[in-house]
Amino acid sequence: MMTPESFKSARLSLKLTQADAARLLGYGSKTRIAEIEAGRRAPGAAVVLLLRAYLAGYRPTDWPARPPVTGQPTGADASPTTGPAAMVALPVSEAAMRKVADAMRRGIRKPGEIARATGLGLLTVQDAMAAIAALPRPAPVIKPSPKRRTR
Repeated sequence: MMTPESFKSARLSLKLTQADAARLLGYGSKTRIAEIEAGRRAPGAAVVLLLRAYLAGYRPTDWPARPPVTGQPTGADASPTTGPAAMVALPVSEAAMRKVADAMRRGIRKPGEIARATGLGLLTVQDAMAAIAALPRPAPVIKPSPKRRTR
């Protein structure tokens, strides 16, 4: 488990606001992050694993954009010694995408809740949600209007 101090330290090292951390970790509001950092609540095991993945360099597609810090290399100039190594998301299985899509159709929207409902890992759920969002939308079906009989 993580102490409140190490949780806050991890969030700050990722340069996340409490609101950003709440969204990325599957909480409804920044209040939960404040409660964890104050020691009134403990983060779940899945949240700790996800936070550690973020510290290791994993970034979901909805990671908040921040301006680069002056003097630090970015893009092709960045090396593994100057920052976290980039992690590549593995392809998501169709079965996992179906489970996530079914949960979303039932009205479950937060990655943490989908993970609990489907039994999938939080990273798998986030990757599946990104893959679903990237799918092309089917063309709308236009039904011909019924012809009226004229007398």
